[in-house]
Amino acid sequence: ASVMIGGMNRRIYLRFYGATQSPGGGPVSDLTTEYEQWAKVEDRTGQQFLNEKQGLYRYDTKITFRAYPSRVITSSSLIGYLDDEYRMEALTKKSEGKHFYWEARCSKITNV
Repeated sequence: ASVMIGGMNRRIYLRFYGATQSPGGGPVSDLTTEYEQWAKVEDRTGQQFLNEKQGLYRYDTKITFRAYPSRVITSSSLIGYLDDEYRMEALTKKSEGKHFYWEARCSKITNV
């Protein structure tokens, strides 16, 4: 058994911007949930910052999940975990034996 697979004990979902149709019939870009899978979620740091006079918290979180050839991942994809949404700041492909993994460094923004 792989060390990486054993550490993947959190359920995440990946969301993508996909073309859908507006009520008027025109094309629009909407977030759609593509699929769920197991991942390893590690919080790194937390720092408070101000954005447009709102108190926000930014977290550097590393989320590692299996790479499947049939599933396209882009840096504009979003990751959902529990009740939070994560934006990918960096996306790196890693390998362990015959398996490939995505290591996503993400930021989570939460209104205070």
